[in-house]
Amino acid sequence: MFYFADLSILALGILFSQACASWFAYGSYDRPAHHLLGSVSIFVVIYCLVVGLPYALLCRAYKRALPSFTDAADEVSLTGINAPGRQWIPLAVAGFALLILAVIVVLALRPRVP
Repeated sequence: MFYFADLSILALGILFSQACASWFAYGSYDRPAHHLLGSVSIFVVIYCLVVGLPYALLCRAYKRALPSFTDAADEVSLTGINAPGRQWIPLAVAGFALLILAVIVVLALRPRVP
């Protein structure tokens, strides 16, 4: 429920802010494309006003309701920290990082053809 509220606040807020910003920009400027910084700043101000307050209130309500999502009777005790099936994860992450680094080095050092 909170994730749907989060998504709806952000999505509807960006649509409403874009519509209002377009309306204000076309009313304020002759050619809004020539005043891109002004148009973007109008959008950011409206977005912060329209989305900021509901989003802050939703985050506060979510933090207050978070402890009620679980019950102490539902907890599961774990026998060990090191699970044997997860030992390959750090190796896979390190290998993937080395692969990305190798691709970057190859692309950076390859000869440039004019």
